[in-house]
Amino acid sequence: MSASTFVPNGAAKAAAACAAPEGRCVVSTVMEEPRERATDPPIDLEGVCARTDFILSMQLSTTTRETMDASVPAVIHHLSSLVNLDLGQAEDDTVRGLVRKGRGLIEHGVRPTVETPAFGVFIYLRDAATTARRLLWIYSEREGRRPDAG
Repeated sequence: MSASTFVPNGAAKAAAACAAPEGRCVVSTVMEEPRERATDPPIDLEGVCARTDFILSMQLSTTTRETMDASVPAVIHHLSSLVNLDLGQAEDDTVRGLVRKGRGLIEHGVRPTVETPAFGVFIYLRDAATTARRLLWIYSEREGRRPDAG
């Protein structure tokens, strides 16, 4: 047995003793799996900015339903990527609330369907894009990264 054993999924922190062939006692520590950092996987800052800029620039009176429908999967993907990161939600109630809101927006029962009126899709997209932008700002602040100016 090695001196150090990695137990996946953050299993119990403990020290286990085992007997070596010579009768000595060897202590083996169990390490907790490292918590995923916001850099794993890296977020496409420019992609999220471009998509959310596009969504937030939409006007209900001039945007087609097809354009709105085509934006839904992309914003869900960006939002999903952001809510699955460690953005400090354990320490910050505001971040925890934003992550909870983001998770709520990507749930299947909340997403717009073909039966959803255009206004409903429009409001959903704006809400999802705004939440993604706020989470992206938190991510970029924590990681010290900024989107490239286009």
